[in-house]
Amino acid sequence: MKQSKRWAALLLLCALVLGLAAGPVSAADPAACPFEDIYGVEYEEDIIDAYALGLMNGMSLYQFQPDGNMSRAMFVVTLFRAHRLLTGDQAAYTRPRSWPFTDVKDGRWYSEAIYWALSEGITNGIDSQHFAPNKALTKEQAATFLYRYEKSHGSHLGSSAYLGGCSDASQVSDYARRPLMWLAAIDSAQIRGTQISPKSIPCRAELAHMLVNYYRVFTAEGDVVVRPEFDAIDLRLCILGIDAPAPLWFDGALYLALDEQTRALYEIEAEAISKNDMQQLELAWQGRSLTLTDSFPDARINGKKVSLSAAPVVQDGVWYLPVGAIAEALGWNVLEDTENEDAAQVFIDKTVNLSALPTGRKVAVLEYHGVSDDLDTANNDSLYISPLSLREEILWLLNQGYTFITFEDLDRLSQISKPVLLTFDDGYENNYTELFPILRDYNVKATVFVVARTLDTDNHLTTAQLQEMQESGLVSIQSHSYSHSNLTKLSGSEVLWECQSTQLAIARITGHVPFVLSYPYGKMNDSVEAQARKVYQFGVCVQRSPYGYITGNNPYRIYRHEVVRDTTLAKFKSDFKYWIANMK
Repeated sequence: MKQSKRWAALLLLCALVLGLAAGPVSAADPAACPFEDIYGVEYEEDIIDAYALGLMNGMSLYQFQPDGNMSRAMFVVTLFRAHRLLTGDQAAYTRPRSWPFTDVKDGRWYSEAIYWALSEGITNGIDSQHFAPNKALTKEQAATFLYRYEKSHGSHLGSSAYLGGCSDASQVSDYARRPLMWLAAIDSAQIRGTQISPKSIPCRAELAHMLVNYYRVFTAEGDVVVRPEFDAIDLRLCILGIDAPAPLWFDGALYLALDEQTRALYEIEAEAISKNDMQQLELAWQGRSLTLTDSFPDARINGKKVSLSAAPVVQDGVWYLPVGAIAEALGWNVLEDTENEDAAQVFIDKTVNLSALPTGRKVAVLEYHGVSDDLDTANNDSLYISPLSLREEILWLLNQGYTFITFEDLDRLSQISKPVLLTFDDGYENNYTELFPILRDYNVKATVFVVARTLDTDNHLTTAQLQEMQESGLVSIQSHSYSHSNLTKLSGSEVLWECQSTQLAIARITGHVPFVLSYPYGKMNDSVEAQARKVYQFGVCVQRSPYGYITGNNPYRIYRHEVVRDTTLAKFKSDFKYWIANMK
């Protein structure tokens, strides 16, 4: 039965297009259209066709009023006419026994159409008791009415367009997301530039076009799919220190296919769900929950709504994640390396979630340099602590209940009762030969601040050693500037270069983006801090009151407790207790 109605509709459409439709008015004969105010306006032909089909009448005998608005009742009446034309349905629709809308009474010019619309599931009203028949119709409401009709009678429900490029996509109501994706696919005129305009009030000419276009599409074959085409690119994408498989490019953003390999590589938990006919993805990644919606740039991170700079996409059951946009929303570092001679690189790395950082927590921060009893290579003997002394200090701190952390652990301080940061400046080679084995023996963490220019030089760490230490999970490699210059003697642009260059140099080696700066010689001022803030999350100085770091204080002026060679264990214990007691 439905197929025969489709053939009838197709014959009607052919008659319309060929100008052979029965009756006195024909789309091929504009002169038969009585409206004097439609000539030269946009969608003039669609208005003539809508009138010829009997879908829309004028507001008076000779006036169509193409710029006028159409109410919700008018649109439902027009859709009801289209339904009868397309299916041959001539049934009489009466008010159901259980009728929710107090503002729709029997005997009105729109009553039967609204009775039909409710029975077809086309409308639920603006609330549980009101249809609002005289209220102006918005574009997203018109799209929703058409889409719900298509669900019952059409064959193009799989049609879909990408709306992530629309600057106002976030304004689309949840119920209208899938309808507008569907409408934009079957009617490209619905997107103007970068605007889908969901809350706009379409004029009568626009709605004539919308209805006539749908009438034509109804009998066409096959879904219309307008979706992104991703380009494979020759680029190294490194996320959390791990090289990403086959990154893709679309519309100025990097994408990653969330297949089984990617999920396993990054330990991502993902579940696809459907809500309001939309495809959504629930992710759990690095302690965060994310909710993404196909083709829309808004997301939820730990339940909070955020706006992404690029939209996720699902095609053929595979989700494509805009990893740079997600990283920015998470507050992660996104570092682009366009100066690499071999290939462009992008590094994405986790930073400290400052919103999860409790305030008022005391963090002991200890400052060291070299670890060795071989003083022949030392520039300053006092900076080289004995390996035995370091072991004794670590053991004492462990026995006092302290947990050794790196800066990456700061946003989980709520789980750590007595945190301590071990930091080592300058990047001496003995940080690998002497310090690293000690850290492994006691399974404790430390932060090593390296000078980029001195890597792979005598008495300093090699790139291979740096990689091994970082990959162990026990050592965080951070920045001590590029050349170890006194930053207070440099111009603002020179300080910024020192900060950015060492960050990039370390990222190229470890795959991780450093986010902490140790000021060379401990020298800094307001100007240096201003430049450091552009690149890093934290800055550390040398020993000075108020001692250590109390969360909530200025994170770019963290003063460390310096430990030198002649510090006995007894003095270390005494000094440490004094430092903790005087932190403020």
